[in-house]
Amino acid sequence: MILVTGIRKNLGAPLLAALASLCLSACMMGGTGTDTENGVQVTARMVSSDGTPMANVQVQVNKLEADPENNTDSPLMPGSGELRTDSTGSVTFTVQRAGRYMTQGKRGDTVLVLDTLNASKSDTLVFKASPVVKLQGKVRLYSGYRVDTGVVFLRGSGVMARVSHTGDFDLGYVPVSASKLTVGTRYTARPASQVFVRMADAGNMVVLDSRFNLDSSLAPAKGANLTLLKASQSETNICLDNSRAPLQPGISIKGSTDNTDDVMRAASFACGDRTGAQIQVDKTNLTGQPLQKLGSYVQPDPSVWPLEYKIAHGIAWKSAGQKTVVPSACLQTGAATNYAAAVNADSTGMQIRVDDIGFASGCSY
Repeated sequence: MILVTGIRKNLGAPLLAALASLCLSACMMGGTGTDTENGVQVTARMVSSDGTPMANVQVQVNKLEADPENNTDSPLMPGSGELRTDSTGSVTFTVQRAGRYMTQGKRGDTVLVLDTLNASKSDTLVFKASPVVKLQGKVRLYSGYRVDTGVVFLRGSGVMARVSHTGDFDLGYVPVSASKLTVGTRYTARPASQVFVRMADAGNMVVLDSRFNLDSSLAPAKGANLTLLKASQSETNICLDNSRAPLQPGISIKGSTDNTDDVMRAASFACGDRTGAQIQVDKTNLTGQPLQKLGSYVQPDPSVWPLEYKIAHGIAWKSAGQKTVVPSACLQTGAATNYAAAVNADSTGMQIRVDDIGFASGCSY
């Protein structure tokens, strides 16, 4: 019995030593960036371009994909409160886990710092302010629709601005480093106007009115012709604002209402100058009596034609001005976040062109 007790006592000392060592190691790990339970403590130091500490800078830490308007999921530990640099330009905070984040430093209405924070271990990171420029411009929808309401924002930052009904936005003064960020926009839009086109199959009958400036590429030929109806004898407008006006034949172009491409080309010929208009196309008889609906289309922004639309759909062009409409069903609305910020010394008039027609998704007509 004494022998057994002695053995247990002899083994107990190294076991206790091992346990003590294990506990010490675990406690030492608590302050490192590998401890996800306690977070990663980071000290950010804000300095000017010449290295001078910048005091009283409001610091914000966001996830890289954060949307300023819906940024409710903070990467900071709960209860962090407002972060401001002290007289040395420093501020200390704790992120919940190691990773890459966006750090923003703002004084008053001016954003001085926008940079990536790599929180991998407890450390002091220095962020240098860069020159600032005023970032403003316009959101344009390829469809030509008008922005009703919307916002533009620099993803991962707290920088955002409302979009006016004319598409204009002003993000204020931001550092040139914002060129590394993604510009996002969220919007609702509506047609610039609602118009109507009425057309009838005229067979071999050709209706010409010298008051129309007929495009030679659309000149009627023998065989199937489409007749576009107008509102009155003196009226030359075949893009109708009133869907209930009495109609009569106005002009013929080659084509048939059974051919979707012919219908789209005729609708664009009628309403080619009505950018952003939603065009309701109906088939009628030659007296204007409705027979059936032929679809709803949009006359898009002219900048589309020589660019993405031609490339995406391989349209053959007889002239630079030839256009066609887009089915309303191809339009997308909501959010777009795939634009690189074009921030430079002359950032006024920055154009954000939103593909709301569905080029990226390959919308087919």
